[in-house]
Amino acid sequence: MLKKEKMTFLTRFLKIYSHPAIVLWRSVEAKNLSEALNKISFDGPILDLGCGEGKVSSIIFDRTIDIGLDIDVIQVRKAKLTKSFKHLVIADSRLLPFVDEYFGLVFSNVCVRTYTQCRERSKRDFESIKKRWIFRFYGTK
Repeated sequence: MLKKEKMTFLTRFLKIYSHPAIVLWRSVEAKNLSEALNKISFDGPILDLGCGEGKVSSIIFDRTIDIGLDIDVIQVRKAKLTKSFKHLVIADSRLLPFVDEYFGLVFSNVCVRTYTQCRERSKRDFESIKKRWIFRFYGTK
């Protein structure tokens, strides 16, 4: 499921970001996320919620992600260039256009933490996606 190359996350992020603080932060975040994802098993498609440009997904996952979703058309166009997604959807993450329990894994690197009242709203929004899910929040507050 996750990339197991010899190249470190630090080396991979050095190729796409120029600011040292962002490279370090993203590398540590990706390592922690990778470790957490390796501890869970799931079946079914992957949704990258708030996929943005697709940079993080293209580094973390060793497979094409089934669906990338973002509200920003420009970000989705950039994500298409990574070829990390089978399908890209332009939609608001608060109004997910999918049937209940379709996804085996919902991955969100950044967008979930931008919600106001993040934990309660996210829990309510995603309960219908899959009966088993894990939320891991990173934030500054």
